[in-house]
Amino acid sequence: MNKSALYIMHLTCLFCTCNAQSAFSQTTEKALLHKLDAQQTVADRKKNTPAYRILSSRQTYSLLWTGKAFSGTDNDKADTRLAKAVVKGLNSEWLKHSLKMAIKEVQVLEDSVKQTAVTIIALKSAETKWCINSVDTEYFLLDDFKSPIHAIPYFIDGNAYIVCIIPPCFIVGNEVRPYIDRKSLFENILKPLIDSLIP
Repeated sequence: MNKSALYIMHLTCLFCTCNAQSAFSQTTEKALLHKLDAQQTVADRKKNTPAYRILSSRQTYSLLWTGKAFSGTDNDKADTRLAKAVVKGLNSEWLKHSLKMAIKEVQVLEDSVKQTAVTIIALKSAETKWCINSVDTEYFLLDDFKSPIHAIPYFIDGNAYIVCIIPPCFIVGNEVRPYIDRKSLFENILKPLIDSLIP
């Protein structure tokens, strides 16, 4: 093999190695940038997660869902449409059963600045042969409401407690996501009121 052929072969090897390293470097760089974006989103979310403090709460309304309709003395005072939407969102099969409900409306201060209305709904089976099972969801958006009301369920001692709130949101790419801190909502809103909510 002559010198010029060896020289061309050497240059080809260098060129291939450079391209491979460059491609590897670009892939690694993209993966790193994606990871940093994800970490930044989580950090921003933690930083912007709201804190809540109860300002006031109204009386607790007691209702009974018979499996077909609401009954009870507080039927005309409580937001039965919201209550039915919450049950349907958790598990529409529950609407075939009798349920005891307690509904409480609460005014909270969000981040020491903004007043927010929160509704807490407590559910308990009114039947002896059927009980409420926990549902594997952290939160869900209620259908058929103009406002983006989110329901955040907690399952404690056979009862379901659902915090209904319009949460603040953040943007990830083209998607709008709610700021929902389950621990903060439980500790600052549900826990102080839970004894008055047992249906």
